[in-house]
Amino acid sequence: MKNTIYLSIFLCAWLFLCACSLIKDHQFPPVTTCSPVSGVVGCYSFSEGGKDGSGNNNTAQIIEAKPASDRFNNPNSAYQFNGINTVIYVDNIDYGSTITMACWVKADNLNQDAVIMYYGDPKHNGFGLEMSNGLCNKGNKVSILLGGVNCDLANSSEYITDTNWHHLVLVKKDKSFSLFVDGAQKLTVSGTNNEPTKRLNIGAHLFLAENNGYFSGKIDEVQLYNRALTVDEVLQVFLAH
Repeated sequence: MKNTIYLSIFLCAWLFLCACSLIKDHQFPPVTTCSPVSGVVGCYSFSEGGKDGSGNNNTAQIIEAKPASDRFNNPNSAYQFNGINTVIYVDNIDYGSTITMACWVKADNLNQDAVIMYYGDPKHNGFGLEMSNGLCNKGNKVSILLGGVNCDLANSSEYITDTNWHHLVLVKKDKSFSLFVDGAQKLTVSGTNNEPTKRLNIGAHLFLAENNGYFSGKIDEVQLYNRALTVDEVLQVFLAH
């Protein structure tokens, strides 16, 4: 009788542990191979063209950008932007009002007025990151750009002093915007943006008739999250790639 009771207890415990494991494996949103933290809704490693590795199948459209080596010298694992007519974009997407944007970037030169990554229309609405002098002219600062309200937020710039690879992150939560460079939080500012169009622009304004806003350099590992990552999580993302 005692053996039967012990066996029943063992089986119940085993079933309980199996159930817990199944629940853990099906958390939402899941952690994907794209990121060590949860909430990723757009993921572009650029090792497979414009494929979205998040599972949402929002394929990026590539205009004139060429496959290039990444920061580990892996061939065809990043994209080269020529500063003239190159852009990558994703249309008809909605990432929500609280969002984290991340990417690796390597500028060809330190004198640019160019969009790095932007959600919306830089001329009218949305938010993102650009390289400029902090006043929407050519320079070597990474700035927070708010279309339709501010050109560049006051005091929202961080100098880039070399042409090496750097990891950039913009965290937007309500009216708060935080800029991270290479895993470290550099600044947090407040600002207001008009409601963005549902478009992600990478490396340009997207408006091909305009002769400005085109980035010259490489961009890789573009990731978007439907929440504001914490300081520790941004560091995890930086160290994981």
